[in-house]
Amino acid sequence: MYIDHEIDIDEDSQHFLEPGHIVLAHEGHIIRTVLGSSVSVCLWDREIQVGAMNHYIYPKPKDDEPNTACYGLAATAHLVRLMLKAGCTIEKMVAQVFGGSFPEEATGRDLGAENIAMARAVLSRKNIPVISEDTGGSMGRKIVFDVTSGNAVVFKVHRLRHHDWAPEVW
Repeated sequence: MYIDHEIDIDEDSQHFLEPGHIVLAHEGHIIRTVLGSSVSVCLWDREIQVGAMNHYIYPKPKDDEPNTACYGLAATAHLVRLMLKAGCTIEKMVAQVFGGSFPEEATGRDLGAENIAMARAVLSRKNIPVISEDTGGSMGRKIVFDVTSGNAVVFKVHRLRHHDWAPEVW
């Protein structure tokens, strides 16, 4: 399996997570991202205060595509592996799931709902409880995940603008 952009934060206390990326952070760090139909899963170990977050765009690849972190199937399974490698245990891990919107004016495939279902399926298979979820609807989200406390803040927005993606803006 090929995973794009696995990052371990050491020096900087904040990280802006872009689509197709995964980040593992330790106590004292904050991870931020912006979501539309994409989904982020935040994992946190209550005992050792380590957290990780992914940001994926699609639920799973087609048969001929590589399984990268752009896909929820790979990104969420790898997120769990990163946490285990960092010394976390399944019994102490909890999950939060965010994103998966479907704009009111959109038609066709509801990619957001498929992304949400993929997160839930992988977490269920791994026996990791989802303690918080803000998913679906038609609004975009800005997520701020505090690895020290395991808390996440969700800012809902009616429209995602180009500067919402720029980390220096917020």
